[in-house]
Amino acid sequence: GYVKLIAHRGTYQLFDHTALGRDDCTATRIEPPVHDYLENTLPGMLQAARLGAQMIEADVAPTSDGRIALFHDWTVDCRTNGHGETRKLTLAELKALDAGYGYSADGGKSFPFRGKGIGLIPSLEEALAALPEKPLLFNFKSRNAAEADLLAAALKTAGRDVGKIGDGFYGAEAPVARIRQL
Repeated sequence: GYVKLIAHRGTYQLFDHTALGRDDCTATRIEPPVHDYLENTLPGMLQAARLGAQMIEADVAPTSDGRIALFHDWTVDCRTNGHGETRKLTLAELKALDAGYGYSADGGKSFPFRGKGIGLIPSLEEALAALPEKPLLFNFKSRNAAEADLLAAALKTAGRDVGKIGDGFYGAEAPVARIRQL
């Protein structure tokens, strides 16, 4: 019945969208920072809630050990000091990375968030605990319907009533159809 403010990835660094491709690294295209928040991190999500976002969007990234991290990219190469596919890493491996490592507003001359993002890639459970009543909009980044099963099980284990809270789900057809069934 009214417009809702949805914080895409929480509070994050703005970046230049000029000639931006689907898989281009946005961390190397940020504008000069005016705050310290990084996308898909608990501080960024909490700040979005403090600023009045009625819903916070987060990207679902299943890990190789059956957990769920909140991370946008298919690989960790762009934003972090790590290398490889996000889904092939364990949650512990993701949490050991520096989530702010790759951010630069000046073409790689300086990296204002380097060393400040260690441990900031959150697990789904951490986000749910930090935002127990805030509606979340979960983005399935893959076409794999099994990711919906993993997310639904994690939400159930956390005791989250997605209908009461008003959580939402979007992304590829297969996982969205599956989460709707569940």
